[in-house]
Amino acid sequence: MSVRQLPSETLQDLLGIARALRVIRENHGAQRAELARIAEVTDWLVAALALSQSGPRTLPHRAAWANAERATAALIELLTLHDEVTKRLVGAWAERLRARATST
Repeated sequence: MSVRQLPSETLQDLLGIARALRVIRENHGAQRAELARIAEVTDWLVAALALSQSGPRTLPHRAAWANAERATAALIELLTLHDEVTKRLVGAWAERLRARATST
């Protein structure tokens, strides 16, 4: 885990993606298990955002990074389960977020 400040803008972007995914999947009749997993990812991101307000070398901040990394991996997995267009969109978005995170 990094000792750098966790970028809250990136967390907010990921949270927006997770919330949008939930709406889309609900509208497409997703099963409860998938919706529950999306809700779990959303909860991790909300927790990461709250914990990220602490200093970079603190235990809460380390927990924020752990939640963010776990949520990001799960969100990517959820997003790439679907069609090829979604996979390309997610890949492009991930590159944008990665570039933003490394520039801070």
